[in-house]
Amino acid sequence: MEDVQTQTPAPGGADESLEAMRHRVVELEKALADRDRTISALRQELAGLREVEREQKLLVSILDNCTDFVGFGREDGSVHYVNRAGQQMMGIGSDEEARRTLIPQYFAPEDLPFVTSHVLPEVKKNGRWQGSLRFRNMKTGELFPVHYNIFTVLDDTGALAGLGTVTQNMTERRQVEAEQARLTEELIRAQAAALEQLSTPLIPITEDVVVMPLIGTVDSRRAQQVMENLMRGVVDLRCHTVILDITGVSMVDSGVANALIRAAQGVRLLGARTVLTGISPHIAQTLVTLGIDFDSIITHGTLQSGIAWATAERPGSEGSRSRRSHSG
Repeated sequence: MEDVQTQTPAPGGADESLEAMRHRVVELEKALADRDRTISALRQELAGLREVEREQKLLVSILDNCTDFVGFGREDGSVHYVNRAGQQMMGIGSDEEARRTLIPQYFAPEDLPFVTSHVLPEVKKNGRWQGSLRFRNMKTGELFPVHYNIFTVLDDTGALAGLGTVTQNMTERRQVEAEQARLTEELIRAQAAALEQLSTPLIPITEDVVVMPLIGTVDSRRAQQVMENLMRGVVDLRCHTVILDITGVSMVDSGVANALIRAAQGVRLLGARTVLTGISPHIAQTLVTLGIDFDSIITHGTLQSGIAWATAERPGSEGSRSRRSHSG
């Protein structure tokens, strides 16, 4: 029998081929892993970009819904962003139109020298400035007051990116403040008038007799108020006798005494009479020293006696005629 010869591979050939395949598989697996990591990183970066985009849209939405002027511009004076409230405030129709404007156009022309010489140097020095200025509506040319707050904006490297502003239109507030001031002034005038009325009150005793008690110091202004209230009271109340009681008056000078005499004369011209009560010894001595003549005025020592006389002695009565003839 012939020997059967079996063919066998060359020593080491199969092992080398298998090793090469294994090495190739490892390389492919590594490449796949690298690709997966790259895809994962790209997905994360894309998600981050989408999140940034959402945050930017949210920020823009917040700024656009802010009622104050919010803007951002470059150091060269160009405008990069103005929110909706700022556009409406300035008469600007769109974002594109806002970007075509320049920062100096926003100010009242008369305020520009101050902005250039004071505001901008202060911003460069301290990073911000705020105060009262005026803006000019670009559509109507109307000037209006604003509270201007400007500040520097830095990028992530710390370099100057531009200038930001949050500006408030003060027109409505100024109108409210002016109205409040007007109401306060009216209230003060009303209170002053009320105090004057209280300082020179007319108190009815009977239908035709009134008393005006005076307390404290009577200066020329208050004496004038006394005369005005007396004259008005005689007409409004149709009284025939006015009693001026000065028991509570601490001092009377010649000016006040003459004012009281003029008041009595004015009352007499209106058909009524004046009774002066409560003259203290000190005031009586002062009036004598000053040479003030009170002969044309009926006087009584106390308010009670003056009221008793006024209610008993009516003009035209027998007692009144006898007293006048006795006084004369």
